[in-house]
Amino acid sequence: MISAVGYPDGGSKVTEGTVHRIRKSDGELRLVAVGFPKKKGDSPLDGGNSGGPILNSEGQVIGIAVRGYESFSYASTSSELKALLNSVEEENFSNWQKRRPIRAFVYKSYGDKKLRSGDYKLAIEGLDEAMKLYQYAEAYNDRGHTKENLGRHQEAIEDYTEAIKLIPDDAIAYYNRGIAKSKNGDYVEAIQDFDEALKLNPDYADAYFKRGVAKVEMSEPDYVEAIQDYTEGINRYPDDPWHYYFNRGAAKINKSVPDYVGAIDDYTKAILLKDDFVVAYLDRGLAKGKKAVSDYAGAIQDYNQVINLNPDNFSLAHAYARLGDVKKTLKQDVAAKGDYAKAHFYSGIANLNNDHYQAAIKDFDKSIDLNPSHAEAYYELGNAKQKMVIMKKRNKTIRKLLIESQIMRKRITA
Repeated sequence: MISAVGYPDGGSKVTEGTVHRIRKSDGELRLVAVGFPKKKGDSPLDGGNSGGPILNSEGQVIGIAVRGYESFSYASTSSELKALLNSVEEENFSNWQKRRPIRAFVYKSYGDKKLRSGDYKLAIEGLDEAMKLYQYAEAYNDRGHTKENLGRHQEAIEDYTEAIKLIPDDAIAYYNRGIAKSKNGDYVEAIQDFDEALKLNPDYADAYFKRGVAKVEMSEPDYVEAIQDYTEGINRYPDDPWHYYFNRGAAKINKSVPDYVGAIDDYTKAILLKDDFVVAYLDRGLAKGKKAVSDYAGAIQDYNQVINLNPDNFSLAHAYARLGDVKKTLKQDVAAKGDYAKAHFYSGIANLNNDHYQAAIKDFDKSIDLNPSHAEAYYELGNAKQKMVIMKKRNKTIRKLLIESQIMRKRITA
């Protein structure tokens, strides 16, 4: 057992925990707090613990806290620090500030700040400058994150690869590279990276989750193994893993022999943790409406709950369409027709808001066919037609201006 002593958030605090493992590449201690995780995004040690001592059960200082991530934190060992201090000669502060690693850290800190604020261009500029002065794994990881946010997934993969070269037993770098490869569509390689991350840290809940997602996204999805991964993640992330339960429920429905009862149970657990989880209500209703379950009253209740939550228009369209399906199965044809009319109406509103005017017009036409007395559908149909005419006129004007511009350019260059 260990104790981390620090002064986070303006108050002294002692955190009890254990040494998870010692990283081979640099001898740093990986720490986990007792009762961790608390909630997603937490680090075992709070911000402000950095620089504080790590004590063993006899009260001896065995390390100094240096940084924290999701799942675990790190500490430099006292023996490493002692050796470092013994090797350092006296140096005035101004000369120390000019050292390449120190200047690099300043640029990295600037880049990190810009990354957190969403200014990715300046974040990359800062991290690039840091890397020119001194290359270290954290800077590569941070630049990889920044490039992912810009959709430059292949470049992010390259940065995470460099981080792994510098610290080959860093589970986080493998995990990050796995996510980038998944976004790039390289699911098989992503799974291999998640495998490596889990070898280094078998309690890495999010690595199980992301590996499960990758197995579902493959050209030949492996739902059975994905279910196992989601289960492992749930077992290691006990606080509020609503998204783990939801994904496991979806996998249970999609496997070759669907487990609708198990899926309903998972969706229910997800909803208990997140009571406004619209998609979980929709999918639970779908599972309840399957012939193997035939809980039609429960399905109707779930779809009505979605409507009561007043979500986006596409979700409302799905809820009414599925309500119509259930009522049609129950031979309540008039009620089903009314629900289908509402489904097309809300689909039309969603398409109209996204400037998909032709699709909106088709939806409103269908809604009116099913319910000729729906005045609002007539109004929105006219609105969609008017906007489509304006768009066509605007496009025609733009094409005319482009043609005139090309003619003028030819005359000038002739």
